[in-house]
Amino acid sequence: MPDLAARTGQPQTGRGHRPPPAGLSSQSVERMTKRGLDVLFSALSLVLLLPLLGLIYCLIRLKDGPPVIFRQVRIGQGGGGVSSSSNSAR
Repeated sequence: MPDLAARTGQPQTGRGHRPPPAGLSSQSVERMTKRGLDVLFSALSLVLLLPLLGLIYCLIRLKDGPPVIFRQVRIGQGGGGVSSSSNSAR
């Protein structure tokens, strides 16, 4: 019995998947898929952690008062100023 590739006329990729669309290699499709999943899980994590971050912000504000996040300019290499953001947790 001939194999599936011979019966359907489709090239066989070795993993039982369809070949990638024209102009894309299987590596580029895998990279795009991984990047998409990374963005999805990062956004989901941010949404899930947002209430916890808000609670931490409120607790710091109650304990230390405003501002919770402040900016300061520090002297950098060559004497130039470097802007830095920090939280006021002590």
